[in-house]
Amino acid sequence: GGGPPPPRRFSFLANAAAGGVALPLAIGAMHPLDTVRTRMQAALHKEPNFQQALHSLGGWRGFARGIVPSIVWASPQGAIRLGCYESCKAAITDSPYGPGPGALAVSVSAAIGDLCSSFVKVPRELITQRMQTGQYTSGSEAFRSIVRED
Repeated sequence: GGGPPPPRRFSFLANAAAGGVALPLAIGAMHPLDTVRTRMQAALHKEPNFQQALHSLGGWRGFARGIVPSIVWASPQGAIRLGCYESCKAAITDSPYGPGPGALAVSVSAAIGDLCSSFVKVPRELITQRMQTGQYTSGSEAFRSIVRED
């Protein structure tokens, strides 16, 4: 039988480690654009365009507002998401009752991975957005306030 070899599978821990490195890198790369987008959404009438939103950041430090807690929280988020995704996909694909490999296994696994990681993603995004809009100056201050109030 000459078909292609089966795909290589990695352990949950290996997938989690990969996700825990990959997501912080992606978040870090996109953070400046995310900051501008968040500022534009937060000030719908004050900063109606991209150039005004850039100017309102007050220089390079404004771009970095909230980047540290976002990257720190992105690591466990990515680890949980990719670890769960790959484990679920393998379980669904290997199950005699499952649909086998294909789009349904990938879709269901992605939904489960995102759901599991949302326990980290939601606080990470709240902290990041509130720091980007200048509501808080530190991640720990934002976290404490969110736990108390939200």
